[in-house]
Amino acid sequence: MNKKGFTLVELLVVIIILGALIVFIAPTFLRADDSSKNKVLQSKIEGIEQAAVLWAQSYSFDLVWTNTQCSIIDRDLVPSSRNINCEKSVVNIQRLIDDKFLTPEKEGKVFDPVTNTPLEGDIALSKYYGSYYAVYQK
Repeated sequence: MNKKGFTLVELLVVIIILGALIVFIAPTFLRADDSSKNKVLQSKIEGIEQAAVLWAQSYSFDLVWTNTQCSIIDRDLVPSSRNINCEKSVVNIQRLIDDKFLTPEKEGKVFDPVTNTPLEGDIALSKYYGSYYAVYQK
């Protein structure tokens, strides 16, 4: 007799090997997903900050600027966060959306990909010698 097929032991060994692979590989994929969501969030925040700078350049007359000590943080130009005399103000995300400087994703809002909740913080604006800087604040 020539029987074709697998024995129960062979099938169990294959199932155990596949189960072990899933147990060890699944967390790697989950961490990669979290990491990519954090990168998307950081990219969105940078886009919001850039939109706030463009908005401030167009609507600076609408803002109430206060002379104060503030920290200018520009990832590319000013590596230090020393305190300097500057003018400071705030704009919120909804104003950027209303004035068409930021495009909403759904329901008229921009969403955090990590928590799937709307980003609703303010953007702190600083003006120093005619240059604008923005930092998102939750």
